[in-house]
Amino acid sequence: MQNAFFHSFNGRLRDELLNETLFTSLAQARIALGCWRAD
Repeated sequence: MQNAFFHSFNGRLRDELLNETLFTSLAQARIALGCWRAD
């Protein structure tokens, strides 16, 4: 059960944030991830 949740979460994170955004710094990536998680 946990494994399926993590695979789903990772897939969604990759599809909705990481594949669409080119980060220029670690700080920018952290901010974007924080906004994505709050959504």
